[in-house]
Amino acid sequence: MAGRTMVVDGLRSIKSFLEKDVGMTEEEAEDEVAEILAEKYLLGSPDIAAFIGAKVAEKSGMADELNAYKEAMGGDTGKSPLESGIGNQGGPLRRGNIQTQTGMEQADVGMNTMGTRRTGR
Repeated sequence: MAGRTMVVDGLRSIKSFLEKDVGMTEEEAEDEVAEILAEKYLLGSPDIAAFIGAKVAEKSGMADELNAYKEAMGGDTGKSPLESGIGNQGGPLRRGNIQTQTGMEQADVGMNTMGTRRTGR
């Protein structure tokens, strides 16, 4: 199995791959791993993305427009629409075919108590 495949499958560390297969020294491999982790955090963090976006808007002279947009959208909630869940996952309640107050309060109960689906095998 190739070193890269072993890293992807979780059978080998990135550091070991960089040292043995790429030929980096231990110090170079540690620095590279630190950079990889920092980039993953920066690219995957909504807080960092919001911060960078605000700084870009500020530098380009669009800070006022950004603030006006946030106000028009109901304020800065800290979560983008893609990050917020539905119902018991942190977002707005499910609406769908709910017709009573009790139904609205218990919209997620059915989803949580369902068993696994049987396929007829």
